[in-house]
Amino acid sequence: AAGASTEIQSRITRVDWSNHTETGDWSYDATKTAYADWANVTVYKAGALVWGKEPGVATPPAVPTKLVATAGVHKVSLAWVAGENDASYNVYRKSADGVRALLGKPTATTYLDESVVDGTKYTYWVSGVNGALESALSDSAVATPVGEVPAKVTGLVAMAGDAVVDLSWKVSASATSYKVLRGLQGGTMSLLKTVSTASYKDAAAINGTTYAYKVVASNAWGDALASDSILATPAAPLVPAVPTALSALSGVHKVTLSWTPGENDASYNVYRRSIDGTRALLAKSTARSYVDESVVDGTTYIYRVSGVNGALESALTDSVEATPRGEAPAKVTGLVAVAGDAVVDLSWKASVGATSYNVLRGVAGGTLSLLATSKIASYKDASAVNGTTYEYKVVATNVWGDAPASDSVRATPAAPLVPAVPTALAALSGVHKVTLSWTPGENDASYNVYRKTIDGTRALLARSTARSYVDESVVDGTTYIYWVSGVNGALESALTDSVEAAPRGEAPAQVTGLVAVAGNAVVELSWKASAGATGYHVWRGVQGGALSLLGTVATASYKDATAVNGTTYAYKVVASNVWGNAPESDSVLASPKAPVANIKAQYRAGSIQASTNGIQPILKLVNTGSTSIPLSEITVRYWFTNDGNASANYWCDWAQIGTANLTGTVKTVSPARTGADRYLEVAFKASAGSIAAGGTSGEIQSRFSKSDWSNFTQTNDASFDATKTAFADWSKVTVYRAGTLVWGVEP
Repeated sequence: AAGASTEIQSRITRVDWSNHTETGDWSYDATKTAYADWANVTVYKAGALVWGKEPGVATPPAVPTKLVATAGVHKVSLAWVAGENDASYNVYRKSADGVRALLGKPTATTYLDESVVDGTKYTYWVSGVNGALESALSDSAVATPVGEVPAKVTGLVAMAGDAVVDLSWKVSASATSYKVLRGLQGGTMSLLKTVSTASYKDAAAINGTTYAYKVVASNAWGDALASDSILATPAAPLVPAVPTALSALSGVHKVTLSWTPGENDASYNVYRRSIDGTRALLAKSTARSYVDESVVDGTTYIYRVSGVNGALESALTDSVEATPRGEAPAKVTGLVAVAGDAVVDLSWKASVGATSYNVLRGVAGGTLSLLATSKIASYKDASAVNGTTYEYKVVATNVWGDAPASDSVRATPAAPLVPAVPTALAALSGVHKVTLSWTPGENDASYNVYRKTIDGTRALLARSTARSYVDESVVDGTTYIYWVSGVNGALESALTDSVEAAPRGEAPAQVTGLVAVAGNAVVELSWKASAGATGYHVWRGVQGGALSLLGTVATASYKDATAVNGTTYAYKVVASNVWGNAPESDSVLASPKAPVANIKAQYRAGSIQASTNGIQPILKLVNTGSTSIPLSEITVRYWFTNDGNASANYWCDWAQIGTANLTGTVKTVSPARTGADRYLEVAFKASAGSIAAGGTSGEIQSRFSKSDWSNFTQTNDASFDATKTAFADWSKVTVYRAGTLVWGVEP
């Protein structure tokens, strides 16, 4: 209830009992000598500002009003009237059994909540926001989102039978049940049954009556539109007669049946048995024929057929028999005849389905006759006579018959001639290979190539019909010794004189992707790794001048720390390995330079005593450039001696940008420097904003003390200056942007 607290008398003093200047304090007013409302003293309830105005902070927002929550399909729409000074809003939500939580932060006076569960009751509140300030919550609003009704049923089919109608339809999206409606054709329809699946059997239908049917999909959210209607007239079936003229035609892997329909036959049952088997239903057919492909070739089957109408079936036809057969193999292709000494070796491609092959032979131009039967796709004719030219054909065969004969080939066996030793053997070393070449000896039909290493044993490497051979089964850098012999049939000549060769590897690929990034008296080089490289030579020169070797590295990067600011350098990189150097990379240019100082620090001493238990550097940053500078990229260091080992604590007493938007950390300098074994580093959060071009950060009042409250001696601190009682540029306070020194001189 309305009322007032009793008087509260408070007092603040500094730890060193030095004076305050109250005339600059936000909450001070010398004219307030009696109680009066005063907005420069702020009041908070549950952490939220409810009275007054903080220094440098936006006007407190008011509570939004008239919050309305409208339920929709899978969503809830919120709307409200803005409170005074509301820059944005916080939307809160809870379910019946949940905890209130922040849902969204809109800037408009509406919000669409689509992260809902249909059928769940939600309670909503909204608060106004201005900067870091938030109003109290609005009155609550409640809404329960709904789902959507299912889609209209489609694909409704009605199959009339004997006093029954079978209904089926396509499943409707999100339906949980279906209402089946029925009525007489042209009459009113009523609910017949509710089912959970997409089918229904109407067993209450009366033969001769034409019914109209519709289906309505349904779920918890409502009913869909009724489906299109469909008509059906159940009727007793007519008695089917026995089909006639049943015939069975044997085919390859199949039997084809055909018959003449009997009166009233709507469909047919096909029965089958083997000679020793039992008759069984094979298939149901609505056609006047049936192809039985579930057969075993060579098996005799007995078939009968009956007529069917509804549940009625006629007697069986007379039986017919058929025996399906397999197919003869394919014609042999790829027949090759290789003549030797009183022998001809035949080979061919295997024929699909063949179980054996008949080999036919005759004297060239004469009649061919059966020479032999082979189970495999080759045959050696060891009865051939040297000097006679023979003609051969091969016929593939199986139990079902013979394929057409293959195309013929001819061969003339002969005693081999004695091969001579090849001459002029040469070995050419290459990259990962050795290429051999030679001059054929007389009667050489083919060649054997031999190889050994210096300490190895000679062994057959390859057989070749050409006058050269490329050996790619080598180890780079290994010396190999080679010989070649001539071959004719089973005869082999003596070996050639030996030759030696050592294959080599390849130099690495040219370096690509060379990038040079210039910094402050440094250039960072990087490039794509070169395939096969074991090292990289980095070359440098002044732009337009000669390049010289700068360094050699094993990785694809190099830091040139000898670069001079203001000089434009050209760089190239050469990949290297034991086999040589790659071509030089394309050159790149880089000009290192000192960073541009577009920000400076101004300083005044908050405490000028030589000895004090609290150091108070008052700082201000000035943007001297032409573009704004995000404070989150900036850090500032104040250098001092700790005069002992106690840790230090930091406070920001006041900052124009807000004390919550910066941090202060005392860090150790190792090794210690003249005037500094510690420094205070002030950093800024993203919420601190930016310094406009030509603008300042405003005053930052910093203070730090030791944890044991012992005194500092300020006169030996690198950044201290007792004469700085008003803001002035001060290079002994250093400023960094993105970690790079841009103002001042470190001790």
